[in-house]
Amino acid sequence: MFIGILLAYGRMYLESEMTVLFACGVSERQLLVKTLLGAFRRDRGWCNEFYVSLGDEAGRADFQ
Repeated sequence: MFIGILLAYGRMYLESEMTVLFACGVSERQLLVKTLLGAFRRDRGWCNEFYVSLGDEAGRADFQ
């Protein structure tokens, strides 16, 4: 995921989208917070889904 964030930020700098964001009043800190919150939510959701699926498989094995 780290590589993906770097590539996305690099692309935004290359196409001057970061300049537009900063000109509109978005700070580097705000952008960083939004990125980290999104990354955390994505990872947390994946982990929850993974553990729930493991629990479902274990539960089914007991009843068969």
